[in-house]
Amino acid sequence: MEFLKIRCEWKDYYDYRIMANDASCHARVSFFQDGQIIVSDLFVVKEKRCKGLATELLNEIDMLVGNREISIVPSNNWQKEWYIKRGYKIVK
Repeated sequence: MEFLKIRCEWKDYYDYRIMANDASCHARVSFFQDGQIIVSDLFVVKEKRCKGLATELLNEIDMLVGNREISIVPSNNWQKEWYIKRGYKIVK
């Protein structure tokens, strides 16, 4: 799958909006001045869920971030476990 990456500059941070070329999934990756990196707004359209698209999207994010720590706020327990397995830091 190919992804479109758009960089947005803000006062105290920058982020990338990453979306599949077919618009089936997207996420936001924010890079803060203190070094914290937060993934948010992960979404996959209902018809395409459970087909590995979120994993492909997170793999793309991992390549963008490199070996730096990623923080994420999961919305439920299964997501929390999934993100922990990927090595992400869970934040509230």
